[in-house]
Amino acid sequence: GGPRLSDDGGRTWTGCNEGLFDDLHFLMADPLDSSRVYAATGGGFHISGDRGRKWVPHPGELGQAYCTRLDAEFERGARDSLLILAIAAGPPATWEGSRGDAKARLLVSRDSGKNWEAFKTGGMVLAIRSGVPIVPVAIIGTYEVLPKGRLFVRSGKVRIRVGEPIETKSYTTKQKQELAHKMHDAVAELLPREKTT
Repeated sequence: GGPRLSDDGGRTWTGCNEGLFDDLHFLMADPLDSSRVYAATGGGFHISGDRGRKWVPHPGELGQAYCTRLDAEFERGARDSLLILAIAAGPPATWEGSRGDAKARLLVSRDSGKNWEAFKTGGMVLAIRSGVPIVPVAIIGTYEVLPKGRLFVRSGKVRIRVGEPIETKSYTTKQKQELAHKMHDAVAELLPREKTT
């Protein structure tokens, strides 16, 4: 079992799971560099720099975490991909029936999986407590106008896309991660999907 790789257009296949945890949930090539591949598994987040031939678990907590979902976004001209990873306390059978017991968290990497930070949920808690809807917003084109590490703004177009409001009245603060997942998905829908090879 496990992932397989073809170098000849699908005529032959070889296993590509050296160093990869067996319980594979998501497998994704980096949208900016197809030699870099990510795997979200039941035993951690893994990265391959050679198209999946060899895998290395992420150091620290993420190399051991139960990963449930992986997504990637990018802007044209960017050097690194934005990755979003969902992790939980363990497999669904251990969640004791309610989503709040999964101890689910969303993490974001802005440098193609090297460093991770928590997807902030403070705004979700504020909206839930206030009972007001939250509005997903995507800002597109900022990398071309002000690339990472640059001090001067270039001429260019920046687009702001606003989605439909998400009602929060049916959520409790224990469901802030669930609302954050919904918000993430709504923002992702607003981003342009570009074809990569």
